[in-house]
Amino acid sequence: SETTWTVVVRDAAGNTVRTFAPAAPVPQKPSPGADNSFPISVTWDGRNTAGSILPDGDYTLTATFLDVW
Repeated sequence: SETTWTVVVRDAAGNTVRTFAPAAPVPQKPSPGADNSFPISVTWDGRNTAGSILPDGDYTLTATFLDVW
């Protein structure tokens, strides 16, 4: 089984300006009754996908996780 995730950064107009995702799916072995969580960390530096610094404003980050068993 594996878990994949994305974090999408959108500007106030709803345009996607940056997307974060793992280089490879995170392998998971589910164990009944066990803590099957895993930590992730994303740091957004205020830049878009092309590396340009974005203007001050309102941005939304949306995290999506998918478990495939």
